[in-house]
Amino acid sequence: MALMCDYSLEYLGGAQTAFLQQARVLADAGHEVTVIAPRPRGPVPALEDHPRIDMEPVDFSLTLPAVGLPLIRTSAGLQRRLASVLRRRGVEVLHCHSEFGLVRAGFRAARRSGIPVVLTVHTFFWQALMPLQPVAAALLRGFYRWLTNGGITRASLGERPVDAALRNMTLTTARLADAVVSPSAHQARHLRAAGLVDVVVVPNTFRIDAEPVPLPGRGPTDPLRLAWIGRCVAEKRLLPFLEAVSRASRRLGPGRLQVSVIGDGLQLAEAKAAARGLEGVEFLGRVDNATVRGLVSRAHLTCLSSFGFDNQPMTVVESVLLGRGVFYVDPELREGLATCGYMAPAPDIDSMADALVELAEDPAIAEKLSRAAGGAAELFLPASFEASSRRLYERLLAHGGPAD
Repeated sequence: MALMCDYSLEYLGGAQTAFLQQARVLADAGHEVTVIAPRPRGPVPALEDHPRIDMEPVDFSLTLPAVGLPLIRTSAGLQRRLASVLRRRGVEVLHCHSEFGLVRAGFRAARRSGIPVVLTVHTFFWQALMPLQPVAAALLRGFYRWLTNGGITRASLGERPVDAALRNMTLTTARLADAVVSPSAHQARHLRAAGLVDVVVVPNTFRIDAEPVPLPGRGPTDPLRLAWIGRCVAEKRLLPFLEAVSRASRRLGPGRLQVSVIGDGLQLAEAKAAARGLEGVEFLGRVDNATVRGLVSRAHLTCLSSFGFDNQPMTVVESVLLGRGVFYVDPELREGLATCGYMAPAPDIDSMADALVELAEDPAIAEKLSRAAGGAAELFLPASFEASSRRLYERLLAHGGPAD
């Protein structure tokens, strides 16, 4: 099988992490995996030295600023090259994880080769806060048509024109797939409401080669250690979260909250400025997966402050598998959080601050969530992911290839 995505595998993001983890998990289970992605600048540790993973890098000349997206345009030459790769590698199923030029070329190559195509949608909830929305949306649609050498749907998928245009990019590509994978049930409902029929829920996975570390003990006045993990961008709401930490700290007193912010992005400098003078907050930037696991294990809880954006965050997967509860604000996020999540009563800053104060003052809450994580972990285990994926692939292959 082949896994394909347009994203740089070196860029910090949940889609990239999920993609790399799934490649490893499928290869560990005995599948021969070909990874087709933009050529990385250096080694990709998750793909190195695995006897059943082969990398087919695709060269590119330009990268879209700010988001780090390699610009690979759909072309006849690229389609021929991808078709050759699929034949040479004996690929039976193409599983894609994005919706831009490389993947659209991969779809066309697979179609010509009679190979079924699966698309994992990592978010159908694109958000873009910018001025001149109608103009920006028109430019975005034109750019997407140029990049993919194809059309784009015009479904009503959001109040803001740019949000709708971004979501239509995903819908356009998803409509071309033989099956669509959503890591969460709530996103699957939105995809079906947009007209997609064959949508399968397969939660993300993470291969962790260690047993969960017991939760660090603490008394009612000891610091509550929190780990915030993700891209420092507006849709992840790091700035409102830090303001909530500030307000909670003023109520609790100094030293009661310790927050490690792990990740980088456009708002990192602004976040550092906002936290200047706030005791107990550290910014660690981008770190490798092993370091993330260590930081999660030293924390009492991880934090997820996004609202209305995330599908099924990898932060939840890692936290649950490492035996940690999750502080979150979005009621749509359910997988893994029904028993080991602590949801703020509302997404606003004061509500987050109230929840943080309660968590700091009652150590039993984090202890209860940590105990519950063991039961929730089965949902995200590599074996569960591989079994669900294998059933989907076998169904598509038994159908005889892509539908007309």
